[in-house]
Amino acid sequence: MMEFLSGLRHPRIRLATTVLPFQDLPSPARLRFSLVGNNGVVYKAAVAVGDTVQAGQPLASHDGIPRVISPVSGTVERITPAPDIRGNRQGDTVIITPDASSSPKAFEGLDPAVAPIEALWERMATAGIITNALSPRPLADVIGPGSDAPVKVLIINAADRDPAVCSAAATLKEQGARIGQAAVMLGRMSKTDTVVLAAPSFAKADADTAVAGTSVSVTTVGDRYPASLEPMLALGYGGGADVKVVNVETAVAALEAVCNGEVQHSKAVTFVGPEGTAIGLWRVPIGACLMDIFAATDLGIDEGDKVMAGGSMRGVAQYSLEAAVDAGVDAVTLIPAAKVVRYTNEPCISCGACIKACPVNLQPQFLGRYAEYSLFDNTEDYHVFSCIECGLCATVCPAHRPLLQWIRLAKHEVLAKKAAAALQAEIDATEQAGEGE
Repeated sequence: MMEFLSGLRHPRIRLATTVLPFQDLPSPARLRFSLVGNNGVVYKAAVAVGDTVQAGQPLASHDGIPRVISPVSGTVERITPAPDIRGNRQGDTVIITPDASSSPKAFEGLDPAVAPIEALWERMATAGIITNALSPRPLADVIGPGSDAPVKVLIINAADRDPAVCSAAATLKEQGARIGQAAVMLGRMSKTDTVVLAAPSFAKADADTAVAGTSVSVTTVGDRYPASLEPMLALGYGGGADVKVVNVETAVAALEAVCNGEVQHSKAVTFVGPEGTAIGLWRVPIGACLMDIFAATDLGIDEGDKVMAGGSMRGVAQYSLEAAVDAGVDAVTLIPAAKVVRYTNEPCISCGACIKACPVNLQPQFLGRYAEYSLFDNTEDYHVFSCIECGLCATVCPAHRPLLQWIRLAKHEVLAKKAAAALQAEIDATEQAGEGE
């Protein structure tokens, strides 16, 4: 089924089939933590310059809920406006100087097999477990009481989402036994009997070993992009809101938070080099900025080169190397200046290439046109939220139109408008209630 869902109409871009060995990136002198959350929500700082913080301490809050859990103990050096790694320009960044003896262990361990499910959910939140996803969000919101639907099927995804990236497959190879335990624990938390470990076909033996002796089943993912994207995996099991996909590294981080009381503190990051292939795989401290990463890895960067947080298909171009790695970053891609494809403002030529490439049968040319002219409401008529943001439409566009960026903008603007309307409705209701008293 997965091979069928990967489609035959879109370009045959192969996913990586080689796993690189891990290297450990030393913790830099300063770590940066953006106070911007899911979908650009800006959090309020809960610390001040000069404060001493401990691992496990919230650095921000939103609607009274603690957010952005510090993975280190140290001192708050600065709080400054700065872009996050997904290009959000609003919100502050907390810069911390870690203590030399800092440890991510912040809580007492729990037994995942017998601890109350409510205690496991609470640990997910207090340990700051954030999903490794295009738009990261707290894991407790995905499979916890605050999720949008009960979990019918839980998929643990050990297949890398972008070409050349091998972070998830390497995690599967290294953390196999822990992944099996994590899958069982998350299945228990989700109250579902259907837990699936999705793995690339070349790593099926690793996946089988990981879940041996458990009720978790294994499915293999096609080797052509975008077969491994979360929406494509979910489609294989009905694709409803009750099918949840959790990245394998997130699952391991959740297990470490429960068993060892550790805050999520590092990220597997594949470095994709100038030739479009993986040139290294590092465990990067969460909060390490791109500038420090390039310096520590001796990866050269020249003027005019393009740096992307993520893979070549869906990564976000960086205009500042001060942005820091968070739980949603699985790759850093370097494109030399000579190979950078420049987007244009040329009009759509109605060739239909983007329609043929779209794996979910949308009409990207209309989505791009409406977004370009700020007619964002019209994009809903063309199912903008069904777009899986694979980027294939922009890849095949002969006019080099930034279709993926237009679609992302449309989604952002539609959601922002709905949020503003909901807030205004709440204010109006409060005022009417006050007048009636």
